[in-house]
Amino acid sequence: MSRSYANFLLFEDVLDNIPTTNPVMVQAVNTLLSPMVKIVEDNCGTLLGAVTETSLELEGLTNIATGDVLTPTSIRALLAQGKYKLNLRSLHACNSHLKGGICRKCYQGSYIGEVAPDVGSTISLKSSLIYQTDVILGTGYSTKFTLSQTTDDYYDIKVLNQGVVVTTGFTLGYDYIEFDSIVPQDPVTGAYTVHFLQENTEPFQGLISKTYSGSLLGMQPLPTLAPLLRTSLYDNQFSDNFIALMLEIVEPMKAIPSTYIDYVQNIHSRLEKVLLILYLYAIYSNLEL
Repeated sequence: MSRSYANFLLFEDVLDNIPTTNPVMVQAVNTLLSPMVKIVEDNCGTLLGAVTETSLELEGLTNIATGDVLTPTSIRALLAQGKYKLNLRSLHACNSHLKGGICRKCYQGSYIGEVAPDVGSTISLKSSLIYQTDVILGTGYSTKFTLSQTTDDYYDIKVLNQGVVVTTGFTLGYDYIEFDSIVPQDPVTGAYTVHFLQENTEPFQGLISKTYSGSLLGMQPLPTLAPLLRTSLYDNQFSDNFIALMLEIVEPMKAIPSTYIDYVQNIHSRLEKVLLILYLYAIYSNLEL
């Protein structure tokens, strides 16, 4: 089963369910999910982004080419022009990582509808990533629409109309959204986009699966969401002393092969090192019982 899709699924929730008995390991996971970063400039000027198929599901995201927030009208116009792929603004492609932080424009591109903190601010980011999107088109006679996700599935939800986040005029049920009035059959006012967000560690699983560390664990590299930030910014979250504390926890665990411990100490990337230690701890701690 090694390096198979089944094995990838086996690791899917490992870090989300890491044993809570050790505060150092819990802190490491919390740091991954809520990294501290500094806003170092207003606009990094990046021309790179997440290349995505052009569709109505992109409403609220930012087109790098124009700097504009995408709306149903602008998306339809792009499709009419034959532009079937777009570069989207995101923190993962922010060039401010070269200055040790992020920029306000990329922050706003990743956090739909939010105002970026001022330059110089140090903030804790939430790794709330869009994993599913529903597009709702009015029928002219209905107020209630079924959603593809239930309240058990998502961490947060954002409802948009004409590129703007709306927080009133509707009620969310377990698996539906109900508007206060009939949604018109109109391509602009009657079009809503619902983004579902999750805060989980799956992007880090996708990242480590593409490394030699992932191959040691038997991971099959498969497409996943990219982590919120560049690897270098995650590297800065963990000091050498903190990583040494993590190693002190796993080194005495007899179930872990000594060759794995030796390899961990030679990994250059701090993020990769932290992830491998966390996976070894999560996997082998049960065998220590």
